[in-house]
Amino acid sequence: MTTNVFESLSQEALAAFIKAAKNEVFLCLPSIQEELAHSIVELLKERKSDLEQRIHILLDFDSQPIRQGYGDLEAVRILTSSGIQIHNLKDIRISFVIIDDLGYFLFYESRSILPADKLTLNAVKIDQINQIRLKAHFFKNIPATGIQAALNEALVEQSKNLEEESTQLLNNAAAIQIVNDEEKNRLIADLELNPPINPDYKRLVEVYSSKFQYVKLSFEGVNIKRRRIEIPNQALPIADAKLKEKLQTKLKLFDKQQDVTFPELEELSAKVAQLRTDFLKKIKSRDESLLEKTKKNDFISQMEIIKGQFESAKEKIEYALDEQISKTRFQLKNDLNDFFMANPQSLSPQLNEYNPSRLKIAVEDKVGRLVYSINWPEAKDLLQKIDLKANYSDITIEDLQSETFRNELLEIELITQEDLDTLVEFTTTLGLNSAKS
Repeated sequence: MTTNVFESLSQEALAAFIKAAKNEVFLCLPSIQEELAHSIVELLKERKSDLEQRIHILLDFDSQPIRQGYGDLEAVRILTSSGIQIHNLKDIRISFVIIDDLGYFLFYESRSILPADKLTLNAVKIDQINQIRLKAHFFKNIPATGIQAALNEALVEQSKNLEEESTQLLNNAAAIQIVNDEEKNRLIADLELNPPINPDYKRLVEVYSSKFQYVKLSFEGVNIKRRRIEIPNQALPIADAKLKEKLQTKLKLFDKQQDVTFPELEELSAKVAQLRTDFLKKIKSRDESLLEKTKKNDFISQMEIIKGQFESAKEKIEYALDEQISKTRFQLKNDLNDFFMANPQSLSPQLNEYNPSRLKIAVEDKVGRLVYSINWPEAKDLLQKIDLKANYSDITIEDLQSETFRNELLEIELITQEDLDTLVEFTTTLGLNSAKS
């Protein structure tokens, strides 16, 4: 860890700073994120025998800072389950960290505003006198009788470092620049195109998007019975309307007249339908359905089970498909053969019913070439197109502004009337137009 007066401390850098502690840790924040909680627990595991009573954590121990993005519930669980003591001071927004003899004031941002890895200039070194003030005031770590002695010692130590501090400040001035017209115009254009979102409403959206999300579940390629086989136009140079009509109906891979069933596929389709019923809630205003996030893991597990069952059943389905394709090919040959035998002029004006031997040979040749020219599907290729997929997306501010959408959420019991009232109130209070759909 460097000792610059001004620093950029990301969550990762701050976690590493904490894990390097040898004597004591003082951490004061509105709330705490998971990365920092893990670093404290790891430090305690390594140094439990001599550091356990010298890890001091002060938070605004309330749900509001967590809702505002300053911390998360998992971090609290990590600390409390490890037996680490947390102190509480309501509405504390002063942030600092002191590790051994080095400390920084932290300009701590909500995770809703800045991501954890965003590198910003956000820390100012705490001199030794102010370290004593902070420890004494917020942690009562220094008894009243010892404060004066500690301040005197810190003052002497600090005076020794004045020359070094002065040199560092002179050599590390901030790279400040004057805002030019291009930057000003770019900022204005950007904000006019995408106006800033009120943080309160953004947090509200995050609350609801953590509860449920959109899912588009598709069982693709399973409607094999609807598959058609195309005959190349050049392979069938016949103008006869009746023949064309017959071929159009007969060249479905599976004729409606045939009793074709694939029990394994039908069973899988039924299980996908049950999956939708069990986990997804359909709304009229969107193509997607809604999934409660608390059920997402179970939903994914059931999907994987169905996929595994399909893999197991592939061999049986492929055999049945091969057999049906062969039947369709054979039936087409018979249909074409019957047609040309009854309509010899479709092959050649010179062929007629009075040349039975010649007609039979010509018909067999024509039908053979025609059937051979068709690109018959392979059963395994048809099966490769079958896939069960789920595409996920989160709700947006625009969604929650929609009166129709909000009412649908209430109707399918994903939100309560209290939730609905809160959303309407926010929309009205923040001046956001409430769209009907």
